[in-house]
Amino acid sequence: MSFAINLLPPEYLPRRSLPKGAIIALALGGLLLTLYLIFLVQWGLASRRAALLEDQLALYEPQAQQAATSKSAISEWQQKERELQRLVKERRRWQPVLAAINDALPREIWLARLEANEAKGELILAGGSTSLQAIGNFLNNLQASGLWQAVNLQEVKGNDGNLVFTFQAVFKGTRPETGKSETARAVPAPGDATKANPDSINANKEGNSK
Repeated sequence: MSFAINLLPPEYLPRRSLPKGAIIALALGGLLLTLYLIFLVQWGLASRRAALLEDQLALYEPQAQQAATSKSAISEWQQKERELQRLVKERRRWQPVLAAINDALPREIWLARLEANEAKGELILAGGSTSLQAIGNFLNNLQASGLWQAVNLQEVKGNDGNLVFTFQAVFKGTRPETGKSETARAVPAPGDATKANPDSINANKEGNSK
């Protein structure tokens, strides 16, 4: 038997190289470890950022609720303002009509109902009287006011001293637009001089009027 003995000092001895597979495995392991550490750092930063955003949202939430409440209140006030403007416009539109009725109304006449049919361009006047002559005078006064295209007597019921009547007054130059009707009611005592009041027009929209 023969033995080979290398008598060179250790620093001069040739070093053994790692297998290529081990080198690849170590490189992949290091890469995965690095990626995992980066992921942990990013996850921590994202968590802190999310927590900070939640804190900021918690601070702004009362202000957001207050803003929503203010917006709702503003919307409600705007709706009330539009309704008030509509009522003012309706009042202005009816003032000359009611003024003409007031001027034409004899003392023996009291009105119980005013019903406007805008689709037909007419106004129904219903009321009572203690005198048939007063009803005729009221009809003539309305015709002479120049506000109406025609004023027709639809009916008279009762006996002299306790009469009820219905007039149909057609607006001059009115074009049919909608099927809306507006009704005003008054309950005066017979014999009183009941005047048509702009505040008595009660806008009860009924769709298609009779």
